[in-house]
Amino acid sequence: MSQSVKRFVLIAVGVVLAGSWGRAQAADDAPKLKYVYAAYGYSPGQPFSRPSGVFYDTNRGELYVADTGNGQIVILDNKGMPKARITHSVQDPGSGARSKGEPRGIVVLKNGDIVVTDSLCNYVDVLDFQGRSVRKVWPGDLLKLDRTKVRPGCLALDASGNIYLSVSGDANEILVLSPGMSLKAEIGKMTVASSSMKAITGLWVDRDGRIYATYAQGECVRVYAPDGRMLTSFGAHEAGPNNFSLPSGLVTDAEGRVWVVDTMRHVVSVFKTEPADSVLKVSFVTLAIGGQGTAAGDLIYPTAIAGDGSSRIFVVERTGVRVQAFEVLLDKGPDKAG
Repeated sequence: MSQSVKRFVLIAVGVVLAGSWGRAQAADDAPKLKYVYAAYGYSPGQPFSRPSGVFYDTNRGELYVADTGNGQIVILDNKGMPKARITHSVQDPGSGARSKGEPRGIVVLKNGDIVVTDSLCNYVDVLDFQGRSVRKVWPGDLLKLDRTKVRPGCLALDASGNIYLSVSGDANEILVLSPGMSLKAEIGKMTVASSSMKAITGLWVDRDGRIYATYAQGECVRVYAPDGRMLTSFGAHEAGPNNFSLPSGLVTDAEGRVWVVDTMRHVVSVFKTEPADSVLKVSFVTLAIGGQGTAAGDLIYPTAIAGDGSSRIFVVERTGVRVQAFEVLLDKGPDKAG
């Protein structure tokens, strides 16, 4: 890596760490956050352009950013320093010609393969660790539908390596795929004619195998049990801190809290969860990150969120053209021991 790239990233990190970032907490049980870094692109000459997806690889400690406008995936180390970039191209199914892609969703498998969805194609692209396309999977084929009328969207990964994929078009649901990309299950299936619960904008699977999804229409967040049974839904497209304008992704932390990013409100909201019989009880805690702006901890049209399921959280901003990293300071008091 060149010295100019190092200076570019280190200066950015120094500025945000020196900033007086903080948010008024709305509840006594609001989580405490540490600001870690911000990264603005692969190099000084190539800043991010319309970044729209992010994934944290817990096996390797690397952050993958879908640098959509530049048609590439940028890989950052655990300090936010760029390690590599992978150009993503899409293939015309008729001519076979390749053109610049717009990568959107990313997950990284245990063997190092990178699974990518792209706004410009109807297939899921499986890349090797060097970024070479080794397999293409059409969700339409898996569902025995016209492959040109089923579009892949968001991606998530569970602890066993199963892949969760949202689809739209002639099918609106979440597909569960094996690490080998075979169809295992369908979750949250909706009829095409239904006007509610369309447009999945984010997916997450917690340590207990619960599946979380954010939606652009209807109920904003739905939570499913590992067997596909719906546990709860919360949030409406209305005013109020416990509601949303455009939820675009979510993660959970080690204490079971749900962190939901809202693109139009420029915030990340936190909710706590409690099992109650056969459902999940959810209650609003605080607006933990955001407020429109460019300072450390501010957000401008955030589009995606990622985490390690414990204490690390990463937020990508489309208009702010950066990714910010945070650490949740977990409660290690006597009541949390063991």
